[in-house]
Amino acid sequence: MIERTASNPAHKVMVIIDDVTTEKELEAQLKADEERNAAIIKIASDRDGFLEFLQELQQLFQNLYHCFVQPLQQIDPNTLFRYYHTIKGGSASYALKKVVEEAHRVESSLEEVRSGSKALTAVVVDHLREETQRLEQLVSTTLKDFDQPLPTAPISN
Repeated sequence: MIERTASNPAHKVMVIIDDVTTEKELEAQLKADEERNAAIIKIASDRDGFLEFLQELQQLFQNLYHCFVQPLQQIDPNTLFRYYHTIKGGSASYALKKVVEEAHRVESSLEEVRSGSKALTAVVVDHLREETQRLEQLVSTTLKDFDQPLPTAPISN
Protein backbone atom coordinates (compact mmCIF):
# COMPACT_ATOMS: atom_id res chain seq x y z
CA MET A 1 0.00 0.00 0.00
CA ILE A 2 1.24 3.47 -0.81
CA GLU A 3 1.07 5.67 2.25
CA ARG A 4 -0.94 8.89 2.34
CA THR A 5 1.22 12.02 2.63
CA ALA A 6 0.65 15.75 2.23
CA SER A 7 1.74 15.53 -1.39
CA ASN A 8 -0.26 12.36 -1.95
CA PRO A 9 -3.60 12.77 -0.09
CA ALA A 10 -5.35 9.72 -1.60
CA HIS A 11 -4.84 6.11 -0.59
CA LYS A 12 -3.56 4.03 -3.41
CA VAL A 13 -3.26 0.31 -3.45
CA MET A 14 -0.90 -1.72 -5.53
CA VAL A 15 -2.01 -5.27 -6.22
CA ILE A 16 0.11 -7.99 -7.66
CA ILE A 17 -1.79 -11.06 -8.77
CA ASP A 18 -0.06 -14.36 -9.29
CA ASP A 19 -1.88 -17.32 -10.75
CA VAL A 20 -1.02 -20.16 -8.37
CA THR A 21 -3.43 -22.64 -9.93
CA THR A 22 -0.68 -24.75 -11.46
CA GLU A 23 1.33 -24.67 -8.26
CA LYS A 24 -1.67 -25.81 -6.20
CA GLU A 25 -2.45 -28.57 -8.70
CA LEU A 26 1.15 -29.79 -8.54
CA GLU A 27 1.09 -29.74 -4.73
CA ALA A 28 -2.14 -31.77 -4.73
CA GLN A 29 -0.67 -34.26 -7.21
CA LEU A 30 2.51 -34.56 -5.14
CA LYS A 31 0.46 -35.23 -2.00
CA ALA A 32 -1.65 -37.85 -3.82
CA ASP A 33 1.51 -39.51 -5.16
CA GLU A 34 3.06 -39.57 -1.68
CA GLU A 35 -0.08 -41.16 -0.23
CA ARG A 36 -0.17 -43.72 -3.05
CA ASN A 37 3.52 -44.56 -2.57
CA ALA A 38 3.04 -44.97 1.19
CA ALA A 39 0.20 -47.41 0.54
CA ILE A 40 2.21 -49.35 -2.03
CA ILE A 41 5.12 -49.68 0.40
CA LYS A 42 2.83 -50.95 3.16
CA ILE A 43 1.11 -53.38 0.81
CA ALA A 44 4.38 -54.64 -0.65
CA SER A 45 5.89 -55.17 2.79
CA ASP A 46 2.91 -57.32 3.89
CA ARG A 47 1.56 -58.92 0.74
CA ASP A 48 0.01 -61.94 2.44
CA GLY A 49 -1.58 -59.78 5.12
CA PHE A 50 -2.97 -57.47 2.47
CA LEU A 51 -4.52 -60.38 0.58
CA GLU A 52 -6.10 -61.59 3.81
CA PHE A 53 -7.38 -58.07 4.41
CA LEU A 54 -8.99 -58.03 0.95
CA GLN A 55 -10.77 -61.30 1.75
CA GLU A 56 -11.85 -59.88 5.10
CA LEU A 57 -13.19 -56.77 3.34
CA GLN A 58 -15.33 -58.95 1.08
CA GLN A 59 -16.73 -60.74 4.12
CA LEU A 60 -17.37 -57.47 5.97
CA PHE A 61 -19.31 -56.04 3.03
CA GLN A 62 -21.33 -59.27 2.77
CA ASN A 63 -22.06 -59.08 6.50
CA LEU A 64 -23.21 -55.47 6.18
CA TYR A 65 -25.53 -56.25 3.28
CA HIS A 66 -26.89 -59.24 5.21
CA CYS A 67 -27.69 -56.93 8.15
CA PHE A 68 -29.53 -54.51 5.90
CA VAL A 69 -32.08 -57.13 4.82
CA GLN A 70 -32.90 -58.15 8.39
CA PRO A 71 -36.00 -56.84 10.18
CA LEU A 72 -35.21 -53.49 11.84
CA GLN A 73 -35.48 -54.87 15.37
CA GLN A 74 -32.80 -57.47 14.57
CA ILE A 75 -30.22 -54.96 13.28
CA ASP A 76 -27.70 -54.08 15.96
CA PRO A 77 -26.13 -50.62 15.38
CA ASN A 78 -23.11 -51.67 17.44
CA THR A 79 -22.48 -54.60 15.10
CA LEU A 80 -22.72 -52.29 12.08
CA PHE A 81 -20.33 -49.89 13.77
CA ARG A 82 -17.82 -52.70 14.40
CA TYR A 83 -17.91 -53.69 10.72
CA TYR A 84 -17.21 -50.11 9.60
CA HIS A 85 -14.58 -49.72 12.30
CA THR A 86 -12.82 -52.89 11.12
CA ILE A 87 -12.87 -51.61 7.53
CA LYS A 88 -11.41 -48.31 8.73
CA GLY A 89 -8.72 -49.93 10.85
CA GLY A 90 -7.60 -52.40 8.21
CA SER A 91 -7.53 -49.68 5.58
CA ALA A 92 -5.42 -47.52 7.87
CA SER A 93 -2.96 -50.39 8.24
CA TYR A 94 -2.32 -50.18 4.51
CA ALA A 95 -2.46 -46.36 4.25
CA LEU A 96 -5.68 -46.35 2.21
CA LYS A 97 -6.45 -42.82 3.36
CA LYS A 98 -9.60 -42.14 1.32
CA VAL A 99 -11.14 -45.43 2.41
CA VAL A 100 -10.28 -44.64 6.03
CA GLU A 101 -11.92 -41.22 5.76
CA GLU A 102 -15.08 -42.60 4.13
CA ALA A 103 -15.40 -45.47 6.62
CA HIS A 104 -14.98 -42.97 9.45
CA ARG A 105 -17.70 -40.77 7.98
CA VAL A 106 -20.14 -43.70 7.79
CA GLU A 107 -19.11 -44.84 11.25
CA SER A 108 -19.79 -41.33 12.59
CA SER A 109 -23.24 -41.28 11.00
CA LEU A 110 -24.12 -44.27 13.19
CA GLU A 111 -23.32 -42.43 16.43
CA GLU A 112 -26.80 -40.91 16.80
CA VAL A 113 -28.37 -44.34 16.38
CA ARG A 114 -25.90 -45.98 18.76
CA SER A 115 -26.47 -43.29 21.39
CA GLY A 116 -30.24 -43.69 21.11
CA SER A 117 -30.87 -40.09 20.06
CA LYS A 118 -32.00 -41.27 16.62
CA ALA A 119 -34.05 -44.35 15.83
CA LEU A 120 -32.91 -47.01 13.40
CA THR A 121 -35.53 -46.67 10.68
CA ALA A 122 -35.90 -48.07 7.18
CA VAL A 123 -34.72 -44.69 5.86
CA VAL A 124 -31.56 -44.88 8.00
CA VAL A 125 -30.90 -48.45 6.85
CA ASP A 126 -31.38 -47.43 3.19
CA HIS A 127 -28.95 -44.56 3.73
CA LEU A 128 -26.40 -46.91 5.31
CA ARG A 129 -26.82 -49.34 2.39
CA GLU A 130 -26.09 -46.50 -0.06
CA GLU A 131 -23.11 -45.38 2.01
CA THR A 132 -21.82 -48.94 2.09
CA GLN A 133 -22.13 -49.23 -1.69
CA ARG A 134 -20.15 -45.98 -2.05
CA LEU A 135 -17.54 -47.26 0.37
CA GLU A 136 -17.26 -50.56 -1.49
CA GLN A 137 -16.91 -48.68 -4.79
CA LEU A 138 -14.23 -46.46 -3.26
CA VAL A 139 -12.27 -49.53 -2.18
CA SER A 140 -12.52 -50.92 -5.71
CA THR A 141 -11.49 -47.62 -7.30
CA THR A 142 -8.63 -47.17 -4.86
CA LEU A 143 -7.26 -50.62 -5.64
CA LYS A 144 -7.56 -50.06 -9.39
CA ASP A 145 -5.63 -46.80 -9.03
CA PHE A 146 -2.60 -48.72 -7.87
CA ASP A 147 -2.12 -50.41 -11.26
CA GLN A 148 1.19 -51.94 -10.25
CA PRO A 149 2.50 -53.51 -8.07
CA LEU A 150 -0.46 -55.20 -6.44
CA PRO A 151 0.03 -58.73 -5.19
CA THR A 152 -1.86 -61.35 -7.12
CA ALA A 153 -1.12 -64.40 -5.00
CA PRO A 154 0.26 -65.10 -1.55
CA ILE A 155 3.97 -65.73 -1.28
CA SER A 156 4.74 -69.40 -0.59
CA ASN A 157 7.01 -70.17 2.34
